[in-house]
Amino acid sequence: MFVCLDIVGVENEEQGILIRDVIEQSLETLMPRRRNPVFIDCHIALDKDMGETEAMIHEEADDTFFLAISQSALEGPTDDLVTLLIHEMVHVRQYIRKQITNMPYNSFEEYIKLPYEQEAYRLQEEMLDEIKAKVFND
Repeated sequence: MFVCLDIVGVENEEQGILIRDVIEQSLETLMPRRRNPVFIDCHIALDKDMGETEAMIHEEADDTFFLAISQSALEGPTDDLVTLLIHEMVHVRQYIRKQITNMPYNSFEEYIKLPYEQEAYRLQEEMLDEIKAKVFND
């Protein structure tokens, strides 16, 4: 799979490399047979602009996505950033498979019960060790 990734706002080169590697490895693991390219425009956002959210992704067009990551997500433990990126890449796969809907929700309790969020939270934990091994041992 070919991933075209543009990362804006990362001041630490190692963090940029980590973001790139985790995104590429996650998508390769989630969609190993995919041959069409995926385009991701990734921006580091100010915490005040993100509210309570550490990251969010949405589909701009077919196979084209916008990913926003809060500045504070870069300042936390590396495992937390890796987990966050895996979670968002699960959503990329869901968008590509047309599994995400824009269902409204009124609370975090409703949000966390959405099927696509349940899958993303489950897979972020299941894939963490595998992705870390690929990223840090390659």
